[in-house]
Amino acid sequence: MSIFHYEDKTQDLISAISFMVYIPNAAPYYMDINHGIYPVRWTLNYEFYFYITFSICLLFKYRFAILSIWCLLSVVVIPMLYGNTPTLETSGYEVQTALYGLLSNPLIIEFLIGVVTALLYIRVKSLNIENASFFISLALLSYICYVISTGVQHGINVKIALPIGFFVLFLTLAENKIKIFIPNFLLWLGDISFSLYLIHLPLGFAFFECVEKADNALMVGIPYALIAICLSLILAHFSHKYIEIQLSCWLKRKIFSA
Repeated sequence: MSIFHYEDKTQDLISAISFMVYIPNAAPYYMDINHGIYPVRWTLNYEFYFYITFSICLLFKYRFAILSIWCLLSVVVIPMLYGNTPTLETSGYEVQTALYGLLSNPLIIEFLIGVVTALLYIRVKSLNIENASFFISLALLSYICYVISTGVQHGINVKIALPIGFFVLFLTLAENKIKIFIPNFLLWLGDISFSLYLIHLPLGFAFFECVEKADNALMVGIPYALIAICLSLILAHFSHKYIEIQLSCWLKRKIFSA
C-alpha cells in the first residue's frame, strides 16, 4: 500500500495495469525498468502495438504494402516532419510524450522484418534447398554470436534483427534436416519459452528477497541461480499448460460460442 504514497510508484502501477508508457526520455522502454513493477512488460507494449496495427492491415487487400507504408510513416516520415534525422537506433527520437516515442521507435521495424521472413518462407518452402539452408543458418548464427559477443552490435538493435530474421528463415527451411538431432528437452523448452520469459524475472526477484532475508551464504551464487532456474522452468511449464493452452482454448470457445 506504500505505493500510493509516492506519485512515481502510483504512476508505474497504473502503467503496469493499463500497459501504458509514461517516461518520454527512457527509450526504448518508456518506463522505469530498474525499479518499476514487472519491468519485463515493456516488450509487451510493442507487441500490442504491432498486433493492433497488423489487424488493421488485414482489412486491406494489399496488406503488406499498407503495413510497410505505416512503418515508413511512423518511423521515418512523420519524425522528419518534426525536424528529426531518421535513425535505426532504438534510442529513438527526442519526444515530448512517451506514447509518441513508442509509436515512432525504430524497434517496431523488427516486427516488419518478421513479416518479411514469413512471406519469404511461404514463397520458397517448396524448393529443395534444405542442405544449403542448413549451412547458411550456421554461418548466420556464427556471425550473430560474434557481433553480439564482441560488442559490435547490441542484442536489441534493428541492425542485428535483419540477420536474425534470415537466420530464423533458413533454420526453418532446414527443419527436416535438423529436427532429428534436436532433443525433446529443447523442444519442450521452446514450447514454454514465452511463459518462461514472463515468469523468470519476478520469480528471480522474489527468490532473491527470500535468500537475503534468510541470510544463508550457502544459498548465494551458483546454488541460488540453479534453484531459481529450476523454479522458473517448473512454473513456466504449468503456465504454458494451463494458461497458454487450456485457458486460451476455454476463452476461445466462450467467445465464439457467444
